[in-house]
Amino acid sequence: VTVIPNFSPFPIKINKEFGHKQIVSIGRLTDQKNYLHLLKAWEKIFYRLPEWKLCIYGEGEHKVLLADYIKVNKLPNVFLKGITSNVQDVYDSSDFFVMSSKYEGLPMVLIEAQSFGLPIVSYDCPNGPSDIIKDKVNGYLIEDQNIDQLADRILLLASSPLDLVKFSQNSLKNAENYQPEKILHLWSEQIFKG
Repeated sequence: VTVIPNFSPFPIKINKEFGHKQIVSIGRLTDQKNYLHLLKAWEKIFYRLPEWKLCIYGEGEHKVLLADYIKVNKLPNVFLKGITSNVQDVYDSSDFFVMSSKYEGLPMVLIEAQSFGLPIVSYDCPNGPSDIIKDKVNGYLIEDQNIDQLADRILLLASSPLDLVKFSQNSLKNAENYQPEKILHLWSEQIFKG
């Protein structure tokens, strides 16, 4: 069996700038994406990150549930942003990406985020994140569905400018593996010449 990943639709963005103090997550607002865990993690740490904001992009059947949770628990600096027509600007204006999914395939958002030099904090959920994230190299891979650890690693990365830069550089290196020319070469070598 030969496995060939999807490629990033974006070229690698070399000069990543930090200091936006924005954490981003992008995906459908569904049970699979498990944004309730992300909000519960934020609830544990927001008071230690008063200058940071959490932006969640997407639409879906959990929108009301998430909005109600934010309101009832008076969570500051967390925003349900809906759908964006310019995801590049979102990646550019964010410092790192968080994924709290219950399961995935090969998450395209993580491949895209890496192309923009974003470190990633993600659950080690079945299938996908562990192929893209190397723990403490280009982000944090967290015990699956462990909210306390999710909160801890978000706080740790937001509080570590040096790690942000180091993980970003490693994300950009890993992003090279998902550029079209590399993937097309795999198709050529593994499939068409195989």
